[in-house]
Amino acid sequence: DDAPDHLTEKHLFRERLNRSLADLPEEQRDVFLLHEEAGLSIDDIAKVTGVNRETTKSRLRYAMKKLKTTLTESNEGMA
Repeated sequence: DDAPDHLTEKHLFRERLNRSLADLPEEQRDVFLLHEEAGLSIDDIAKVTGVNRETTKSRLRYAMKKLKTTLTESNEGMA
């Protein structure tokens, strides 16, 4: 649905996501973007960043948890 209200909601969500990403520690943000935007696997991210696999998994897990928390809080604040 591309109704104006839907597009506004998508735009606002994208703005909140960008702010939340900017608030992440750089290492977590990089891992998240490599995984979600570039589609790299945990193993590939570990190779690219030179960090071991378990650290890469932890960074991704922390990033996702933080994003979920901040986006949920932001969404509740808009309701």
